[in-house]
Amino acid sequence: MATRRHEKPTTTLIGDLPPLERLFTFRHLKPLSFSGKLLLVAYFPFGIALVLLRLSLFFLIGTLLLLLPGQIFLPTFLVRLMLPIFGIVASHELLPGTRPPHKASIIACNHRGGFDVFPFLTICPVNVLLDKGFFDGHFVAKQFQKVVGAIPIDRAAARAVEGGAEKLRQSLAAHIRNSKRPLLFFPEGWDTNGQAGVLVFQKFLFSLGVPVQPATLVADVPLLPIFEPSKLGSTIFREVMFLFFVPYIRYRVKLLPEVSILPNESAHEFAGRVQHLVARSLNICPT
Repeated sequence: MATRRHEKPTTTLIGDLPPLERLFTFRHLKPLSFSGKLLLVAYFPFGIALVLLRLSLFFLIGTLLLLLPGQIFLPTFLVRLMLPIFGIVASHELLPGTRPPHKASIIACNHRGGFDVFPFLTICPVNVLLDKGFFDGHFVAKQFQKVVGAIPIDRAAARAVEGGAEKLRQSLAAHIRNSKRPLLFFPEGWDTNGQAGVLVFQKFLFSLGVPVQPATLVADVPLLPIFEPSKLGSTIFREVMFLFFVPYIRYRVKLLPEVSILPNESAHEFAGRVQHLVARSLNICPT
């Protein structure tokens, strides 16, 4: 699910689990040493030049999208060529015994930031489940909704209507049965840093009775280690400007073997089991 960027998470961590604040990044710029400050000052004019260049290309492509009706699924090879121009470099690893992701029904991944869908688009076309509020009031986001194969849903509105949640569940189940593309979602619901823990997975899509392919996503800014690749509570505009400013953000996707719900296992228990698989692969704690 899309990140709820302007609320404060309420997850409580207990025992020897990491403090809540360690799960999130609240600023892009790390604390700087003297050499780090020199690096930032030296890079700044190059970063501004990159922003101007990428903005020009961004608005050109955005204008073309306005002229095209409906969703647009770009060929994977074209996505791989385009994304590095805008600052996204992605690689992926398929663990032994793992089915190719284009054959999956649902892919569940930890959530790193607003651009998490793009590394998956370099592997195969996907649909991504996002909160409707992610697009409301964001003109640019609405246009790129066409490209990322987004399925916007409003779970709060569905719960407010009698039988609405079940109708939404049935609608998504029908979509999964009829679609040739896997449905990607981020069950943590928040942008976490992937360094300390994995938040409790929302159980919504784990109740559909179809296999789920766990995946992990790690991101960094390798040429400028003074920066974090994403932060909690940001906006689409700020994240795009940051992406255009840095040389590139490196994303590494690891795809794990599919798992199915067990007999007598509840959706909540199934979600917890997948969460533990993701956390173990990242070598961090499930919360």
